Amino acid sequence: MSDDDPGHDVVIFTEAFRLPVDARAAFLERACSGDENLRTKVESLLRAHEQAGDFLEKPLLEAEPQVGQDASTDDEPPDPTTDDGDSHYK
Repeated sequence: MSDDDPGHDVVIFTEAFRLPVDARAAFLERACSGDENLRTKVESLLRAHEQAGDFLEKPLLEAEPQVGQDASTDDEPPDPTTDDGDSHYK
């Protein structure tokens, strides 16, 4: 695969990501063969991945309460017989 191939930066990113952080610079030096644009793209992908953290790995059920849900800590759903549906507007 040459440096001009679409997705080459993603292939290098994937390989670099699997390496320990302290081994990435040497790998990028070899893999990018002096192509500064390619190296910049790959480093940008690595930074973006680090900044994203694990937000996609958090299960939805542990996410913030949805609109209309009680933010209390108990796991009981609101009682529909006592909730008129618009109490949050009062």
